[in-house]
Amino acid sequence: MNKPADLHTHICQTPINDMCRCAKTTGLFYMGISEHVYQLSETRAMLGDFFLEGRVYDTQEYLSMLSERDSEELRILKGAELDYLPGFTQKAYGVIDKYGLDYIIGSVHELNGWDIHDSRRFPTKKADTLWEEYFNTQIELMRICHVEIIAHPVRMAITARNFPKNGKNMMELMVREAVKQNTAIEINAKDCIIAPELVRELINIGKRNNAIFTLGSDAHIPEAISRADGIFKPILTKANPLTVAVFINREPVII
Repeated sequence: MNKPADLHTHICQTPINDMCRCAKTTGLFYMGISEHVYQLSETRAMLGDFFLEGRVYDTQEYLSMLSERDSEELRILKGAELDYLPGFTQKAYGVIDKYGLDYIIGSVHELNGWDIHDSRRFPTKKADTLWEEYFNTQIELMRICHVEIIAHPVRMAITARNFPKNGKNMMELMVREAVKQNTAIEINAKDCIIAPELVRELINIGKRNNAIFTLGSDAHIPEAISRADGIFKPILTKANPLTVAVFINREPVII
């Protein structure tokens, strides 16, 4: 990879100038801001009383703010993170798809109303069932909406720590669907911390299926961008070549 990139940062809790300053210090050439759709006014209005992470942006204001900070020194790519929620995802996609984004990230944070990060409300299901539902939901998301990136593909490990024996087969089905849909697989810094062995398996399966990868810090604060840089460097070695891309005007650009 010739030009460092991070396509998964958020600004709802942190001033964008602070994120840009840290990105430049870290040595990034591309930084993609991909705010959650529930932090954008037009799509948040579809959800009613829903979890609020920080400031809500008018979508056009959000895009204009990103464009104003785009420079030759730090290319700012305009993204949005589309959460999978039954009855919501396709409607929200229909809205954000019209705004001239560089890319849309598809992500799964909930299964049947359960937040996969919430260990206190862990479902009374076996781990293999949860992992199967998780990968199948990612597949469904990619089939119903044209997303450029599938986010944090092994995040389920944060609560469902027992990866099933047939989990690699489930993962491979998800990766193959991503390749079929021309969707890139995200290597997510938080996933690398939570489940490095699963990320390694994800990379192996992705390479075997000729997948395209993206890199994402999942940063909500500037320091997380720097942390990701240290995490990704051992992965991106000449001994382990990856096809890494950014997306500009919804098209992959290999870097």
